[in-house]
Amino acid sequence: MQPVALHDYAGKVVIITSFPSVDTRVCAAQTRAFNQRAAGIPGVQVLTVSADLPFALERFCAAEGIERVRTLSDHRSTDYALKYGMLIEELRLLARATVIVDQAGVVRTSRSCRSSDRSPTTIAPSPPRRHLPQRRRLAKRDDCAPQRALNFW
Repeated sequence: MQPVALHDYAGKVVIITSFPSVDTRVCAAQTRAFNQRAAGIPGVQVLTVSADLPFALERFCAAEGIERVRTLSDHRSTDYALKYGMLIEELRLLARATVIVDQAGVVRTSRSCRSSDRSPTTIAPSPPRRHLPQRRRLAKRDDCAPQRALNFW
């Protein structure tokens, strides 16, 4: 249960996914999907974060064969959830979200959904909508995320 910081992954693209609880069907499916699809991309580190206890995450990973993504617990302080705007305060859970951080530690895109039955597991950005230029759409999404590397534990 060592602290983790983005600078630990300097020079890599980091995909951070968060979810309410690994003990739910959708959250488990999201973690399995990232383990299968995203973890095999060279130069990319996938981190999954929830407010589950570290022991629950370890149990899940052992049972499901999750070996290519790193699961992290934000249970103790919810520091990650607070800094990235992912905390569902009334439940003390993290929102389902995906954040992509470039090699320099800058958030390039983020997607979140407060509904616990949907999963933002798409890694590639969606094509821009015709009525909204892509630059503006991404800037709007980046407004809620930090623009620098954070020590979130």
